[in-house]
Amino acid sequence: MSLSRPLLAIPAAVAAVLLFAGCTSSATGDSPTDESSGAAPQSPLSVYMDAMYGGGGSPEDQQARLAAQQKKREEIVATCMKEKGFEYTPDLQSAVSTLAGGGDEWKPDDREWVSQWGYGAADFPGNDDSGTPATAWVDPNADYVETLTESERTAFAETLWGKGATDASTEATSGEASEWDWTTAGCQGAAYHEVNGQDPLQTDEFAPLMDAINELWQQASTAPGMPEADRDWATCMDETGYPGFTAQSDAPQSIHAVVNELWTQSGKDSSGQPVKPDATKLAEVKDKEITLALADLDCREKTDYSARAKKARWDAEAAFVADHKAELEALKAAAAQAQP
Repeated sequence: MSLSRPLLAIPAAVAAVLLFAGCTSSATGDSPTDESSGAAPQSPLSVYMDAMYGGGGSPEDQQARLAAQQKKREEIVATCMKEKGFEYTPDLQSAVSTLAGGGDEWKPDDREWVSQWGYGAADFPGNDDSGTPATAWVDPNADYVETLTESERTAFAETLWGKGATDASTEATSGEASEWDWTTAGCQGAAYHEVNGQDPLQTDEFAPLMDAINELWQQASTAPGMPEADRDWATCMDETGYPGFTAQSDAPQSIHAVVNELWTQSGKDSSGQPVKPDATKLAEVKDKEITLALADLDCREKTDYSARAKKARWDAEAAFVADHKAELEALKAAAAQAQP
């Protein structure tokens, strides 16, 4: 038995910010760069998000900073676990990279990349013959956990992640994750709090602002300019032989739904791990995926979809920042003060 890696190591609000930053920087293709610095300009809202959580500097600098923080957290976790009577090997793999994904090898607007991977649903860069990403997280404590009794394993998980951590997979499936509280999140929670400080996103003071940011993100598809961009894209897809789509996001979602269903039908093995779907079925889906993704890319290029979507998003963010300037500045200052 191996323990899965809950996302509790990163508070839900922080995870949302990381995903939000990743989506705003890459959802519509490469952003133009500032010729004086070589850096891509930031969207109005991501300026605040990045400033609060490790933004600024080159990607290498950001990764180094996050890696240093994780190393320190894991050292604290190891000490905490030892004090509780357990062995623990620090996990220095990047949770942020695993969570946010993407990177240089994820190029959904590059024709050569799309011709090989489609949307990266049935197959993707880094996927080995077993269907497991080559960079997938490997539990450094798995061998030790195997030596424990069932009750000891439960105690290990609760000491590491906090009581109720074993329900994380159920919460993920239901979409009803409980609010993260470092004081009840075991050694990981204590380590996060010590290294990263009191997260202002988790306080009642900024709850209304975070709710407003979530609402902004949920309404992205209806931002001024987006319905027209999606309409023009859908018309192009209809003329290409792919009727029925109403928004560009429908195309990749249709493929991911099929792939998810294949994995669901394959079930799990005796150890509870997912069984890879039949290779022939995956190959058939991949062929259809690539054809659809290329048609999607053609229509995005013909309708200037990426540029229009970016403008709609940035305009919506600019309006949001103007309406919530004081709260955002206060949150940014609180985050800076909370950093060790």
